[in-house]
Amino acid sequence: MTIPAGHPAIPPRKIGVLLTNLGTPDAPDPKSVKRYLGEFLSDRRVVEIPAIAWQPILRGIILNTRPKKSAHAYGLVWSDEGSPLAAITRRQAQALTDAFGEGVIVDYAMRYGNPAIADRLAALKDAGCERILIAPLYPQYCAATTATANDKAFAALAAMRWQPAIRTLPPYHDDPAYIDALLHRFANPALAHRLDQIATDGSQKIVPRWLEPLAIACAFIRMARPRHSAVAWCKSAAPVPVSCRTACCPRALVGRCRPPMPNTR
Repeated sequence: MTIPAGHPAIPPRKIGVLLTNLGTPDAPDPKSVKRYLGEFLSDRRVVEIPAIAWQPILRGIILNTRPKKSAHAYGLVWSDEGSPLAAITRRQAQALTDAFGEGVIVDYAMRYGNPAIADRLAALKDAGCERILIAPLYPQYCAATTATANDKAFAALAAMRWQPAIRTLPPYHDDPAYIDALLHRFANPALAHRLDQIATDGSQKIVPRWLEPLAIACAFIRMARPRHSAVAWCKSAAPVPVSCRTACCPRALVGRCRPPMPNTR
């Protein structure tokens, strides 16, 4: 195509690949963690409890108790590159810089926190990307991970007068290349993986993330309505049978039953 004389320069057409991950606070301090948790736990894809019931618990209890503890935990793993998730995602994007050939720009963004999905989409568009692949870094599809990342991207597109063409990465948990990569990783003796530890890591997060805030909420209800039957049950100090000491025991919610943690050494 011949460009008329005096026509503004037209940049070469490019393709963008935007890796998206969960998110991270901007710093390992309570203020930054509170801001991050407020955005994360206000996402209706993550917590599907009606907002009228959930937000008072979130704003009144969780965001006033959890950030200090989480900030301390983040501080233990924080480095000059930021949080481990931010550092690893950044390295993944850098490693893919030349993987797709000339004319493809690879960038990364976080669903919660920075760099924000809307900002990086705008940057790819300004760099001349007419087609962009949104690639959530979750092998299995889940509404609370893949869908909410795509939601954020679509919300950013809704504010654009001219939109680039968008595609989203489908789940890849059963892709042979991904399976081979996992097998190679677990075969590496230097990593010393323990499958039983990996299997229990998720359950170990139940107590600090959900049960402790729920116990605080129970205590709040107990002060407000001391004769409520459910609160009376929570106050029960009856011995807990051995068969009851499992992670699904209701009394674990109020600290009456502490399931033994598995030995992962």
